[in-house]
Amino acid sequence: MPPCVTNAEEEILAERAWQRLHWDAILAHAAVARAVKRGTLVPEPCEACGQEVTLAHHDDYGERLVVRWLCHSHHRLWHLEHPLDYEVPAPPRRAKPVIERKPNRGRMFRRYLKPKAIRLRESGASYQEISQLLGVSTSTAHAWAKGVPP
Repeated sequence: MPPCVTNAEEEILAERAWQRLHWDAILAHAAVARAVKRGTLVPEPCEACGQEVTLAHHDDYGERLVVRWLCHSHHRLWHLEHPLDYEVPAPPRRAKPVIERKPNRGRMFRRYLKPKAIRLRESGASYQEISQLLGVSTSTAHAWAKGVPP
């Protein structure tokens, strides 16, 4: 029996599929949101009815900041009359270069290194030597081995 999928999950899957095919629209919407937040683009009343609460509508997603302001009802009507009949596939993902990463510096890593720092300090190593050996900052090595005589 297939796993149960809720309506909300179906909506999310449909939204993600739309986003993959219309990534140019996503970029245009983000550009408008940034411009409105900065104040370079000011919302205006609806072109059709004059309602104050409006949405930014793009006739061409290539021109990201060229918008018309329509209320929710007129925006919906416009899209019902002019459905999107094209798809812009997303560009191929860039391959990330493989680089050497230091291991995670989380709590477990500190539990492993702190006793090592104390042992090094007790053996006479300076804080700078400890930091170089363990790959942490000098202040971290000092904090870990603080109170331990050389």
